[in-house]
Amino acid sequence: MIYPLNAWRCGQLPSLLPNLLGMGKSPLILAALATDAVSGLNVKNAVTITGEAGGNFDSALLTDINGDHYVVRVPITPAAGTELELELQVLKNLSSFRSRLGFDIPQPVGETREFPSGNRVLVFKYVHGNPIDTRRLSAASSLAQSIAKSIAAIHSLPIELIQNNGLSEFSPAENIRLRTAELDRAMQSGQVPPIMLQRWEDALADVSLFKYQPVVVHATIGHDTLLESGGEITGVLDWKKVQLNDPALDFAWLAGEDTELVESILLNYQLARNGADANIARRATLYSELDWVRWMLHGYAAKDPAIVQEAIDAMNELAAEASEGTLPSLSEVVAAPPVFENVSFIEQTESVSDDYGHETSAQVEEIEIVEVVEVREADSSATEPDDKTKPIETVKDQDLF
Repeated sequence: MIYPLNAWRCGQLPSLLPNLLGMGKSPLILAALATDAVSGLNVKNAVTITGEAGGNFDSALLTDINGDHYVVRVPITPAAGTELELELQVLKNLSSFRSRLGFDIPQPVGETREFPSGNRVLVFKYVHGNPIDTRRLSAASSLAQSIAKSIAAIHSLPIELIQNNGLSEFSPAENIRLRTAELDRAMQSGQVPPIMLQRWEDALADVSLFKYQPVVVHATIGHDTLLESGGEITGVLDWKKVQLNDPALDFAWLAGEDTELVESILLNYQLARNGADANIARRATLYSELDWVRWMLHGYAAKDPAIVQEAIDAMNELAAEASEGTLPSLSEVVAAPPVFENVSFIEQTESVSDDYGHETSAQVEEIEIVEVVEVREADSSATEPDDKTKPIETVKDQDLF
């Protein structure tokens, strides 16, 4: 049956739906489908829900006579059906790594087909926990450490999980090409602010920024996919976009959060996973900003003016911050080397050891010590040397590794 309205008022559902928001439909039909999918399931109550999938699924939270909770999901679009199939495949392969991950993942317990559509119906055990509220999260908290360790655990999964299941793989060079292509498409709309276009093009052209080792990434980690309880990550939802890619993707959701909190999470992540590169935070910021480019392109593809306008407004806000100089830098600022004027150096014979760490047998017959007259920093306004005749160095894909 459907939960009575006073169940909410009487507190009978105190913590069952913190990560399942919105209103759905047909809970009785979904409950009937679930009992067909799971042998022996005796549903006592059902509440219609929609999750993070933007209305692409009909779903419900079910409670059986023993007080156990389940989620039933039915895709209502072909694209959602493909996503659900992929997520099911990933979850089945992840099941052997559950103890290694240290948190729960959705566990499929039964399936059937909806008549007459033929849509697949899947039933999962409910994953308990609350969405992450970064407004109440301190840098020194155990939850910040748990977030870092959970992401590190995902990134430490064997790459065979991706390769053996035909999931997407992106090298750093392929990642750059994909992002550049998206930016080029967005630029054709004429809606990308010039200051942001220049910022993003400069970042994507900075090869040193993308020197990382691809790992297994969740790719949709966020406030509503990470669940916590008692200061620990208890579960991670939404595994449909798992891929081999940049570890920074799983930190993009933190862009714009308190700097101290982000630094704490990244520090604990680096302690939990050796080999993490130093530019993760910069690339995470870049991906967070470029998400608005993707959102605008999605809006155009879906012919949804509201989505397009939302993305344009967000990019204009970023442009205003960039104009004010308040956006974080996407590259390291390297100070100009000092210029030494009127300096004479120690003269010595031509015989010099090839090994810079050892002495040479050559004798220095005469040493003249000359006083340094002046040392000053490089003047940025000084005339640049003529480099027209210098050969142009090209960057190859292998330079990214």
